[in-house]
Amino acid sequence: MMSSQPPRPVSETLPRDVLLTLHEQYGLVPTAVSTLGGGHQSNAFRLDCGVQHVVLKLGPRWRSSAELEWSYSAAEHVAQAMAVAAIPLRTTAKAQVVRVGGRPMTVWPYVEGRGIDVSSDKECDLTAAVLGRMQARLATWRGAGARPATSPFALAMRRPARAPEALRDAGLDRWLTRWRARRSRLQGPMHGDFWGNNVLFDGRRIAAVIDWDDTRVGSLDRELAWAVWEFCGNPDLAALDGPKACRFLARYASGGGPVPVADRSFVVPLIREHLRYEALRALGAAEHGEVVDHGYTASAIRAFGALRGQSLGSAARPRRLRPKAVPAAPDSLQDIAARIGRTPRCGEQTGRT
Repeated sequence: MMSSQPPRPVSETLPRDVLLTLHEQYGLVPTAVSTLGGGHQSNAFRLDCGVQHVVLKLGPRWRSSAELEWSYSAAEHVAQAMAVAAIPLRTTAKAQVVRVGGRPMTVWPYVEGRGIDVSSDKECDLTAAVLGRMQARLATWRGAGARPATSPFALAMRRPARAPEALRDAGLDRWLTRWRARRSRLQGPMHGDFWGNNVLFDGRRIAAVIDWDDTRVGSLDRELAWAVWEFCGNPDLAALDGPKACRFLARYASGGGPVPVADRSFVVPLIREHLRYEALRALGAAEHGEVVDHGYTASAIRAFGALRGQSLGSAARPRRLRPKAVPAAPDSLQDIAARIGRTPRCGEQTGRT
């Protein structure tokens, strides 16, 4: 993890109740604090505690301790076979989560590294293999059936009052209906937020997979397809690099990934489904007053349209997906901003939803 700001005095950064909890529950007395980059739902800090360095994470109030404990149990199961799975430290009472000021607080070992450079074939190859191994390992976890329900206040539960016309696709909806009816699609526990900033590279190898808060039971096909977009897609061009995506899938399979990849026809439709989900979630959150990244939302809508009708094909005949001329989305960034009652500033970046 890389510090986004230089160390600051502890008293200027952390409230007294957090410092007291660190001392009483973990035996830690930080001497310096650095704010770490990340999403806007949580706050993360690197703490220098003498010779020991840890990460303090304060989550959103709507996230229950039971939900997080379940997620971290899944991470522990992976960590028994894969050292890259980051797991939180336990308190003196053996708890993984404590609540401070109504927010879930966790403490993690500090791992030196940076997010994945998606332009690096080596880093993407390593990442794909790790995803395959991780999904295969999670498939052996016996605690998957006991996940506590997600809070109705979670950002993932938000939807806008009206979906933009650009996100409507009856053909995709029919494909999804057929896909959901298939008994062969794989369901199981998964990381839930597998993207470049949650996979740390130390210059030689994958050092850690972090941020297990969104771990859940769901479609492994969907998680794999979205990872293909995260590591092989170009949101700025609204395009998917077909040969790179096929290589990612091959490396995933070589890592023991449980999703069959000989038929790749599922990848692009599931990418488009998730792009639509990301856009609708962001628009719904914004309507509820949450801070979202309008640029990210607009790029998701553009990519949803640009990938319409495209396919990776089969393993025997991989297809190169050529970027199409992408017209402005019917609901442009300004249209989206108007719907949620504010105009984004030029160059605004408010964090990934």
